Amino acid sequence: MSITKIILFGTIFCTYITAGVLFATLTPHWQAPDEPAHYNYIRYLAAEKRFPELVAGCYNEAY
Repeated sequence: MSITKIILFGTIFCTYITAGVLFATLTPHWQAPDEPAHYNYIRYLAAEKRFPELVAGCYNEAY
């Protein structure tokens, strides 16, 4: 592998990791786009001991 490809890969990789870390640290709790849906899914699993039926409209998609 040439040095140019290694540098390009390293740059893309570091940019991706940096963007992910920034998103994870700067997004306030409960403000990620699908956080309420994940919480309700786990709550249902714990209470009902089975997987929920996922249908459109089962959570507020505008959130």
